[in-house]
Amino acid sequence: MQLTMIIIRYNFRIMYVCICKGVTDTAIRREVRAGATSFREVRDRLGVATQCGKCACEARQVVAGALTENVASADTGTVVANPGFGFYEPNRALA
Repeated sequence: MQLTMIIIRYNFRIMYVCICKGVTDTAIRREVRAGATSFREVRDRLGVATQCGKCACEARQVVAGALTENVASADTGTVVANPGFGFYEPNRALA
């Protein structure tokens, strides 16, 4: 009998955007996929940039990038790979 080992690699790059509130770029992208359409909505949901505010510029950039990814995937109907979450299909909820 031959044993076969399957190794699945996930890209778990996690960057803390807001140290004060412990908010990661992954959490921000998750909120955008969940329906947040602006930095203000993400800020209200996660509390990012509400303490010292030093992360506001980076958080805005992550939100803008996530919104762009969301629009592009919705327009093309393609499956988008997201670090740490496997594959995301815009028209189907994550399990």
